[in-house]
Amino acid sequence: MRSLFRGNGLFAAVVFSLTAALVLAACTGAAGTAGSKGDKGDRGASGAQGAKGDMGDTGATGLAGEEGPTGDPGDPIVDIKGLIPEVLRKDQQGPATVGVFPDEVTIGEVAPHGDVRIRVRGAGFQPNEKVDVVIYRIFFHPGTGRRGAIIQNIAADSHNSLIASGRTSESGAFDLMQDVDRDVLPLVADLLPLTGAFTVKAKGSSGEVAATWITVLEAP
Repeated sequence: MRSLFRGNGLFAAVVFSLTAALVLAACTGAAGTAGSKGDKGDRGASGAQGAKGDMGDTGATGLAGEEGPTGDPGDPIVDIKGLIPEVLRKDQQGPATVGVFPDEVTIGEVAPHGDVRIRVRGAGFQPNEKVDVVIYRIFFHPGTGRRGAIIQNIAADSHNSLIASGRTSESGAFDLMQDVDRDVLPLVADLLPLTGAFTVKAKGSSGEVAATWITVLEAP
């Protein structure tokens, strides 16, 4: 009997639910029109910065710029006649100097009497000028005491014995060697003095002059 009531209750609940659904469907009206669009909302917060991207490829080389204007001409080294200005002729290489090697010799060992040849070097002269290098010695005429050159073939002037002649370089320097057959210190009794300290003078064709010394010792 109890089970009968339980089954009738379940059936009654199902019937009630269906009836309620039908009533609700019948009462639902047609869909209304869409409402108006609401106001735009506030802007959201900015996002975090992204990671740095890779470096792009190097761009192509740009075109060369225009050539600049030509500079003003410099001062000429030579004038229109091809001559060096006078200001460039005066001591452009510095004061003239000369050196003798060796600067000490023994009488009789210098060529052509011996094996020693005198070498002279100088600088500070004009470029490509002729230079004479001489030993300044005092020659006496026999029995008179008067100074003079009694052996003309060894005399550069009235009191000088030529060592060597030559031309300077483009820089105004020279390096000359006594010729093997040139008698720079002749062994003649009438020529006094034969030994001692003597002046060596280098004179250029432009008038430039430099001097040093050489010492001639007596033979042991």
